[in-house]
Amino acid sequence: MSDCSGQGECFEQCCGCNKEPGEEFDVCIFACSIKYSREEACVHNCELKECHNFKICKEKRPEHILNNHGGMCVDCAMTIGKIRFLDEKGDCPVCLEHKDMIQTSCENHRVCLKCWMRWSKKTCPLCRKGIYE
Repeated sequence: MSDCSGQGECFEQCCGCNKEPGEEFDVCIFACSIKYSREEACVHNCELKECHNFKICKEKRPEHILNNHGGMCVDCAMTIGKIRFLDEKGDCPVCLEHKDMIQTSCENHRVCLKCWMRWSKKTCPLCRKGIYE
């Protein structure tokens, strides 16, 4: 029986590189995508949860990991920030095109997803507030 609290601690991270049991290394030399599996049954029936930015990254992680990063997988927390997908089209103030809009992590500005993803700085492209603030 696992020591799971119901937030997915029962999942074990595995990159799929077929390492031998007991063999440990910090970085997968095969650069595999991370997968999660369970060796034992969990009384909580935990499931992997979608990252807040699932529409972009398509990642699912154990809930306890998402909770540590504001509901996001580690990659999104580091590169995209927490954005809100809006069900509306609008004129993007960056590219000036009429597209589906997102609300930036500063929660004050709206831009199209393409411009948000192209923006290489870790700030809102309009007010320059950090994506982690």
